[in-house]
Amino acid sequence: MTLSTIFVLLFLASVPLFILGMIRPSALKFLTRKVLARKTLLLLIPSIGLVCLILAFAVAPTPSTTTEDSVAELDQPNQEVVDTSNTETTTELDSEIVAQVDSKFIPGITAADVKLNFTDKGFTCDGPRAVDDQYLGFFILYSCEFKTDEYEYRVEFDGESVTDILSVQGIVLNYGQRSLEEVATEFLGYVATLPYEGSNPEEAKVWAQQNIGVKTEIKIGGVTFDSAGTERSAILTISR
Repeated sequence: MTLSTIFVLLFLASVPLFILGMIRPSALKFLTRKVLARKTLLLLIPSIGLVCLILAFAVAPTPSTTTEDSVAELDQPNQEVVDTSNTETTTELDSEIVAQVDSKFIPGITAADVKLNFTDKGFTCDGPRAVDDQYLGFFILYSCEFKTDEYEYRVEFDGESVTDILSVQGIVLNYGQRSLEEVATEFLGYVATLPYEGSNPEEAKVWAQQNIGVKTEIKIGGVTFDSAGTERSAILTISR
């Protein structure tokens, strides 16, 4: 039993004692036989009861703010740790899903990369242009070109955004008297050296120059190089 409880009980005991004394003063004989003393006691009982009530509130234990704050502080980090763990797990799973979905894109290559490589060589570039094809769906198309009276070099690349490139295609059109190999070798070899994650520029260049206009393909660093052509044209397509 706490001290506060004792004071409350004393206060509660004083109430009926005071009421009894007011109704029948003689009932207080068990406390004192003197009439004057009983009257004095009757006046003191309410004061004593009030003092007990005040003391009961004074000594009553108050909630510990520090403890509550400490508990709150402990609870919060635990929640954060759980949330962070879940977030990290979710992020990892999302990354795996995104990686699977994005496997159709050439890794580590952007539209800006391709354009810069050819504008530096004197090509004129255009795009992006939004294309909504009935069969291929929506995509963004870019093109760079370099023309002379004897030949035309074109680079076309498309993707779903400036950083998600689906394919890069180098096209040679031969209008002159020189052989297709002579016109196309240097250009398609250069197209083949475009850098991406896992690329091997030297291997790609040699392969592209050895297969001008020949229908064949090879996979280098997870990316497919496809060669095709006609008597007057050669095409090299790089895609996932």
